[in-house]
Amino acid sequence: MHYILLDTNTWIYLANGTEPFKLLDFLNKEVDKGTIRIILPKTVEDEWNEHRVKTVTKDTLKYIKQLTDSLDRISQLFGERPPWDFLLVPDEKDAQEMAELVNQFKRKKARIEAAIERNIQIIENIFENERTEKVEISNEVKIEAGNLALKKSPPFGNKNSYADALILLSFMEFIKKEGISGAMFVSYNTEDFCKKENGKKNLHPELETLFKETNSKFYKIVGEALRTIQENIIDEETLAFIEERKEYLDELDSDVCTCLECDGYEGFGNIVSFDPAEEIMNEAFESIESNDPNQMELFDEFEPTTATKNGLITSVQFGSCEHCGTLHLKCQGCDEVFSITHAEFDKKIECPGCSEIYFVESSSYYDSGGEFDIRILDKRREECNGCGKEFIDVIGSGMCLQCEKEYADK
Repeated sequence: MHYILLDTNTWIYLANGTEPFKLLDFLNKEVDKGTIRIILPKTVEDEWNEHRVKTVTKDTLKYIKQLTDSLDRISQLFGERPPWDFLLVPDEKDAQEMAELVNQFKRKKARIEAAIERNIQIIENIFENERTEKVEISNEVKIEAGNLALKKSPPFGNKNSYADALILLSFMEFIKKEGISGAMFVSYNTEDFCKKENGKKNLHPELETLFKETNSKFYKIVGEALRTIQENIIDEETLAFIEERKEYLDELDSDVCTCLECDGYEGFGNIVSFDPAEEIMNEAFESIESNDPNQMELFDEFEPTTATKNGLITSVQFGSCEHCGTLHLKCQGCDEVFSITHAEFDKKIECPGCSEIYFVESSSYYDSGGEFDIRILDKRREECNGCGKEFIDVIGSGMCLQCEKEYADK
């Protein structure tokens, strides 16, 4: 009998394919057979229920949608003959091949969606399996986690790791109570559980003592843990690739993400590093500040931070993909990351997290050699009933000042 605890991120990586799907299938089969028992603290189950749609499904499908939209735009160009394109005018064969490529990708999108939903269902079946050991968080564990936080002992490092502490301490409490030897704890969170020495991240010495006392093991990768049960479950090359990719990301600053538009070169190089937040113009803030201050109550949306003024976002973090150069923004109101391609310059881009409207001017980018003029548009913008141009209807007339004046003159 093998007892294994996987933290929340690990279940997410199994669902979205960061680790091979066959590992999840293996876990599911062995849990059914009774050779593996999953230890499931209440904290992990709660976090999974909270994040499974947003983190597993939403983010993956958002990336697919963006890529599909990009292919659609390219496909439209293949069907046109722009007057400036005198060097390369696509012929009918080119257009047909491009259309088939787009259709193939859209068919693949459906398979990816189905695979994600399948994996989510498998994980939830494992959670509800009668052999899964569901563990409630005891008062003793909560108190101990609080004491670790006060002493800033691992896993408390640079951030609030209370949930991580609850998961770890619940694992330890359970295996001690049940007298279990050789239990496995798997977490991708090397930032809090590990200490970097000689270029490698190993389990923190204080935590290593805890694992030795309970004769349990810590693993950073699911495949590495499952190899102790079935040696050929994953080959050395695949395991090395997963570890290399993970180490590569760990070496970068925390403000990084994988490009939402490209796959890089053989899966590498498509990294976006975000610069420190910079102030940008928020039309709503500028507009209200110059008019009636009482209107600020309309925009009290975000907790006051250095990135907001009176409930309005006034800064943003941005970075570009190291491989394809695509601009990425990190919203300071909700921490959502999204990309803006060159084709989306001069267009309204809605933040997927909080619906703020961002706008990048292409003229500033091309004239300055790559500098981005980014601003947040006032959500009150609407089309004038008279001329159709956008304006901010402060008094609720439905028409801009110019049209109002012309109407009054008539």
